[in-house]
Amino acid sequence: MKRAADQPANSPKVLRQPLTPSHHRQIQPLVDNQFVRHLFLLHTPIRLFLEKVLTSVNALTPLAPDAHLDDLNRRIVHLSNIVLSHCRIEDRTIFPVLSKASSASSASPHRTAKRARIASSPVSVDPQPIHDDHQHLGHAFDTLRSTLRELRAAPLLKPQSLPLQSPRVSSTANASPFLDPTTSSSSNPSYQTTYGPRTTNRQEGVVYVKRTAKQLADRIRDHLRNEESYALPIATSFLSHAQQRQLVLRVTNDTVSVQHLPDAFRLVPHGDLVSLLQFVSQHASDRDNKRIALTLAKVLSVSQWRAICADVPTLANMQLPKQNSLIEISHMHKAITKELNDIVAYCESIDTSNPKQMQSLSFRVSFLRRVHSYHAEGEESVLLKELHAKLSSSPDSTATNAFHDDHNDEAAMFNDFSSKLESLQDPSGYQSRETLFPQTIKQQLLESVRNLASHLKHHMEEEETKLLPLLRKYFTLADQDRMMRLVMAKVPPAFLREVIPWMFNLLDVDDQECMLRNLMRTAPPNEICKVISSIAQSVQKGMTDRMKWNEICLRVPELEGDYKSIVEKCEMDNDGPISEILRVHKAFRIELNTILRRTKEIRADGSAPNPLSLNSLMESLTFVRKMVADHSKAEDDILLPRLEAKSPGISEQYKEDHCDEAQLFQDFSDCLMHLRCATDESECTKLVQKLQLHARVLRDEMVKHLELEEKQLWPICQQQFDEKEQSEIVALIFGQIPSKRLREMLPWMIRLLSVSERNTMMNHILLVTKSTMFEKWLNSWLPLDNECAVQSDSPSKERVLSDRSLSVTDPGPSVAKAARVMLEGRENLERTMRSIAQDSSLTVQERTRMMQRIMLAPYQQRSIDRTNICKNQEADDLRKTYADVENGRKHLGCKHYRRGCKLRAACCQKLYTCRLCHDAEETHVMNRSATKEILCMECSTLQAVAAVCINEKCQRSFARYFCGICVFFDDRENAKVYHCHSCNVCRVGKGLGIDYFHCMKCNQCMHVKYREKGHNCIQKAMESDCPVCFQYMFTSTSPVKYLQCGHLMHTACYDRYRNNSIRCPICSRSLEEMTPLYQLLDQQLAATGANMMPAHYRSARCDLYCKDCFTKSNTPYHFLYNKCPVCQSYNTRVEHVDPNGDGSSKR
Repeated sequence: MKRAADQPANSPKVLRQPLTPSHHRQIQPLVDNQFVRHLFLLHTPIRLFLEKVLTSVNALTPLAPDAHLDDLNRRIVHLSNIVLSHCRIEDRTIFPVLSKASSASSASPHRTAKRARIASSPVSVDPQPIHDDHQHLGHAFDTLRSTLRELRAAPLLKPQSLPLQSPRVSSTANASPFLDPTTSSSSNPSYQTTYGPRTTNRQEGVVYVKRTAKQLADRIRDHLRNEESYALPIATSFLSHAQQRQLVLRVTNDTVSVQHLPDAFRLVPHGDLVSLLQFVSQHASDRDNKRIALTLAKVLSVSQWRAICADVPTLANMQLPKQNSLIEISHMHKAITKELNDIVAYCESIDTSNPKQMQSLSFRVSFLRRVHSYHAEGEESVLLKELHAKLSSSPDSTATNAFHDDHNDEAAMFNDFSSKLESLQDPSGYQSRETLFPQTIKQQLLESVRNLASHLKHHMEEEETKLLPLLRKYFTLADQDRMMRLVMAKVPPAFLREVIPWMFNLLDVDDQECMLRNLMRTAPPNEICKVISSIAQSVQKGMTDRMKWNEICLRVPELEGDYKSIVEKCEMDNDGPISEILRVHKAFRIELNTILRRTKEIRADGSAPNPLSLNSLMESLTFVRKMVADHSKAEDDILLPRLEAKSPGISEQYKEDHCDEAQLFQDFSDCLMHLRCATDESECTKLVQKLQLHARVLRDEMVKHLELEEKQLWPICQQQFDEKEQSEIVALIFGQIPSKRLREMLPWMIRLLSVSERNTMMNHILLVTKSTMFEKWLNSWLPLDNECAVQSDSPSKERVLSDRSLSVTDPGPSVAKAARVMLEGRENLERTMRSIAQDSSLTVQERTRMMQRIMLAPYQQRSIDRTNICKNQEADDLRKTYADVENGRKHLGCKHYRRGCKLRAACCQKLYTCRLCHDAEETHVMNRSATKEILCMECSTLQAVAAVCINEKCQRSFARYFCGICVFFDDRENAKVYHCHSCNVCRVGKGLGIDYFHCMKCNQCMHVKYREKGHNCIQKAMESDCPVCFQYMFTSTSPVKYLQCGHLMHTACYDRYRNNSIRCPICSRSLEEMTPLYQLLDQQLAATGANMMPAHYRSARCDLYCKDCFTKSNTPYHFLYNKCPVCQSYNTRVEHVDPNGDGSSKR
């Protein structure tokens, strides 16, 4: 490379860096031709769209639903298409012209006056650095999209993997976008980034996406700013006015010719767009002018185009040839044709002996028959009628007769085909016909549907080629619009709300966009609102793909502008917790439609399907099947019995549907399993066709069942149950769902629902479970981040956050401090002393020693080395401990549990086999859930809490049952332990929904028998002390007895207490059902008679208060037993005695 001193004096300097402020001051006054700025007219919409994308990125949260991420990805792709397409036009058109012109001007010995106004040093344009920077923008967009895909694939869990590494940006990352080719070549890009290992953590993934988007946005802003400050002055300096006009026209023509760039004109300010079109109309050819106008008329909204035409009147007539008011007829034809092809394929593989498959076919044919009927009626009464009147004196007057005959023939064919389906579904004669004609029935059915499809397709082709051209020929656009509105009015409004989404789903994206744009241009506002509302409702219910709808919203800006309020009103904002079942229905629809779409993508051409695709499909099917089974079980066990009690005879149909759905899932699963094992080509083809049939039947039957529930069952539920009863129903449903299933269901729901639906759902759940530990359990694994948290009125929740009420909430560095914190509450000290005194498993010496330690704890001063616990740990703490000996084999553990590890207590940093062993030795209690480290008793490896030892030479499983939330290990065989999500502790039992359920009001796990016969709920009854031994019952390991009054006590305490009293020690109601005892008392009193009472008390009466039914009464007085006349209970209290029984004795 030559040095600067070796370069010729007259050679131009190549501009490789941004212009300095002095250059700007010299060149800026030369921008005097306003039309030159149209070269970079799209910079404004690029900036606006970039800000919208950044707003969406900044609104990202770890719980962002999949639809939100897909929509953001689509917007990023749209922005990328616009930016990169614009960059390609610059590379191909703008900068080569500027480079050539500047080089020629610099080489010329004559300088114009305008050229002399620049700096004394000549300046030349090198397009290579700009081209390289354009490529770097493409790489940055690819990085952002890749990061967003990784975020979508990440599970909705809190951080459990390695932290995400930040990108290592090279030193040239902040360099100028216009660099020397030697430093900005493709081999050494100025924005080169090296990425470390990625994580599947959503929280850090969101941070990474935001950081990447910000870097991209800064780079785009700098790039646009440099282009404007660099290219525009050079264009006005080196190009003549004619060259400038020619360059602007070339750039405009290229812009409207590229696929994605015309969409950017929607965000161009009105004044700039009018200025551009006025310039084009003056200097462009008629052909170019017309092409530009037609492109803008297609992409701009109706209001924008009308405003443009008002300021540029010459454009209005150029749009007319592309207007097509009758396009709605063509869209209906496409939808009918696609549905007919699907029905024909369905009939080719149908099993006529399967009633569900026949019902699904009958439903589809019935719906298509209604669509055809109203469509034909509209054509007959409007289009053909007016066309016949217009052609009465024309040679084409007989052209409409054939269409009348075709409509009549099609109606007859529909009637014939429907009657055949009805006869095939008739249970009285179907079995005999199937026995006589095993193959004939299917052949006849297939022949009928093929004839119907062939006739309809031919008829619609005739209409496209003959009828519609005649209508366009003899009627103006205004008349065509008027007739189409009359045709649509023939469809009943209720059925129109079903037809519009059906037709919308059968069209491709381009036809969907054309349909909505044509409707907005021609239809009145109220009709537009009805159509958009019906489609938006279908999207919210899960019947229409939200990804396609988001694409349409991006293409048709009015949907996010003028009609945004209509779309937002369609959100599922039903009041009451029971509306959450509707959101589950929506999730089912989305999943079933996805399964149907994925099944249709499997090719039935004899080739073996991709095993990975089949495995993924099987996983999706298994998951949905599991969710549907749980949903049906909740309805059958909880909702329908309560509804049956208020509206008898309503639940049988839904229970039968649940059984049928289970069989449909089984058929689908069996067919998929056979396909995975198939090897023969013909067998694969038949199985793929059968699988697609099963998928269609399953989707149709499930959707029909869900629609029936929403139209009939849920209105009854809202009428029969108030909000309190709805909350109780939802609480019972959640109380029987296992924690493992909720950890699958909640992320699944969050991914599929919109943000507002997710927030409403989580608020309802947290309100229903506000008396429990559910929110704490949820925060332990789901990154809520206060997105959907509600205010809790649970004052005692902090008390239960620790393992026991005696736990130290802020453990200090010494045992003395921990003891002082404990002793700050007199209640805790008294409870501890009582629990020790009542513990029958301890000897007198052990009780005395523990009480002394607790009383002397504030005066003990011991320091604990937290940094080197293993070196200073006593040998006794590292030794193996054993639970018991079975068949001559020792089992690791302690006298309380079997396990292969020790816990390192967070409070004192000592190692104990379990918290009970710790509490027996120390003067404070251990918060087991705060444990962060454990010690393997086989290899003495100190490690983080896990189910298996991390030592590669050991890899011992510590227990058969492990709970990471409670840090609980139990290695017993057939151990019946489960983690309750609302208690947030591990309980003894088979599990929620099996033998236990969680009562959200009592905040306790109860046996399922109490769900059936009911129980007396008391708010947070479990979060209290035993009234006998004063031990905190919520985390107690002793069994608990439920009293009929709703209070609780330990079973052992109850057995001792009932020997002395029959009354609850808290509320004084009867401990249990005392009818046998009361009958015995009746017999004893009847045997003794009135002689047992003294003579002067035999006529006495008393004012009696019953402690069971809470009523007051006046009854004959007895000095031992006084019976309540209302509930026949003897659990009463005498408030006043009248010895005479005449009321003369007053209180």
